[in-house]
Amino acid sequence: MQNSEMMEKRKRLWRLMDREQNIDIDSLTKAFAHHLEYTICKYRENIQGADIFRALAYTVRDFLIDRWNETQNSIRTAKSRRVYYVSMEFLMGRLLNTNLVNLGVQDMVRQNLKEFGYVLEEVSEYEPDAGLGNGGLGRLAACFLDSVTTMNMPVSGSSIRYEFGIFNQNIIDGYQKEAPDNWLTHGNPWEIRRDDIMHPVSYYGYTEQYVDARGNVRSRWEPGETIMAMAYDILIPGFDTRMVNNLRLWASRASDEFNFDYFNHGDYLRAVEDKQRSESISKLLYPNENIVQGKELRLKQEYLLVSATVQDALATFIQEEGLNFDRLSDRVFMQLNDTHPALAVAELMRILVDTHDLDWEPAWKITSKVFGYTNHTVMPEALEKWDLNLFRNLLPRHLEIVYEINYRFMEDMRARGASDEELSRLSIIEEGPQKKVRMANLAFVGARAVNGVAALHTDIIRQHTFADFHKYFPDRIQNKTNGITHRRWIVTANLELTDLIKEAIGNDWIKDLKDLRKLEKYAEDGAFQRRWDEIRKLNKERLAHMIQFECGVRCNPDSLFDIQVKRIHEY
Repeated sequence: MQNSEMMEKRKRLWRLMDREQNIDIDSLTKAFAHHLEYTICKYRENIQGADIFRALAYTVRDFLIDRWNETQNSIRTAKSRRVYYVSMEFLMGRLLNTNLVNLGVQDMVRQNLKEFGYVLEEVSEYEPDAGLGNGGLGRLAACFLDSVTTMNMPVSGSSIRYEFGIFNQNIIDGYQKEAPDNWLTHGNPWEIRRDDIMHPVSYYGYTEQYVDARGNVRSRWEPGETIMAMAYDILIPGFDTRMVNNLRLWASRASDEFNFDYFNHGDYLRAVEDKQRSESISKLLYPNENIVQGKELRLKQEYLLVSATVQDALATFIQEEGLNFDRLSDRVFMQLNDTHPALAVAELMRILVDTHDLDWEPAWKITSKVFGYTNHTVMPEALEKWDLNLFRNLLPRHLEIVYEINYRFMEDMRARGASDEELSRLSIIEEGPQKKVRMANLAFVGARAVNGVAALHTDIIRQHTFADFHKYFPDRIQNKTNGITHRRWIVTANLELTDLIKEAIGNDWIKDLKDLRKLEKYAEDGAFQRRWDEIRKLNKERLAHMIQFECGVRCNPDSLFDIQVKRIHEY
């Protein structure tokens, strides 16, 4: 069959794929019933509440896939810059109601479920919290994705698919008891497993020097271990827009799943040892760093994240632009959320210099335009540092690259007149009896922009944390005040309050939070105040009921509640 004829046949299939599902009550009902029977494999006598949630989630995901494909095609056609928000944490929370709100179908779905005898709020309780984050760092990342997607910006999140999250915390007799957070026990209907997107990630080994064809001395890394990073995508819709971005999660997989030689000789445990060791890297968020093995595992996780993300971004870039790396910063930008992904600077240099044979100077010119760094820590002693021996053992080539970056940076600073004391503080390598690699300094040196997360915080890092850097790079530190997505914290969390605000000022505030200022004219409105107080009282009664149910403690709904919604920890 000739190529032109084959292409015409395939175009017929593509046209069928381009037919978008309507988001209406009839399409919703049919898709929901289809997934309940054919995806969840249920019949009328054995349907459970969790099955209703999963079928509904798959139905909503179908609607998102249509828009996601449209978004990706639009980015390719427009040759837009792709932004990668790289973070060890994304505290996403439950996604069902958020996705329904952003698609504008929450009321329709609620009514549809009601006709079948189900309550949306009860169905949504079957969704587990995704074990992908722990605190403010992860929640910022989640809110950021919601916001930029609503603003029609092509931004994808990058993180790790932690199989057991962090842990479930129980306080028994005053002591913490940890239990696994088995959030993936029943699968995750929101994620799309991407067996076609895998990248090799290497550790250990050694480096050796050689002379290339042009007479240049170069380094070659011979790794001691290589695993595979496999992608999973979770789709992120914006509010009142057709834009759908994605959170790409990386799971560690063995490069050799099963060793038949060991198995055939009766060594059954060793036959799967590599698989178990490789997959342990993405098992748990924040392994115990009080032991050497825990520290090494954490560094492995950080490199897994950045290596897979950088390779993935370059693969997409090369597919669209070829090897024209001078265009890289026009098409790719990576925002590093704290220092955990700072290794991305060294990883991009490694790939450009070692894999694509760029000379150091043009490679660094490209790299230094690709990254931004968000700082979250103001105390210099709390900034992330890695023991140099651990770093060398795990990532020998990257340590060479860090040393070269630091050497050239120190020479530049000397030329600018930096004192020995300033050079000591500016250096990426911390000297002393036990040398360390300062990840914040690496992130700062490799970034085109550095930001704090509040005006006060930014002033502190300018005047104290990065005072020496700010002296020589006065325009690099910017302020980007953290925000939240009010669509989760008001619209999804408080239906009655949402309805009251809608009645008063309309719906525009759901997309633009500044419109909430229109409520100021109701500040002295007695009727509005009474309804506001009634809603608050209703929610406090719900809270008192939950506390009694979960903790066995009776409390007065008229109390002033002060609540910490996270795990208790030492700081």
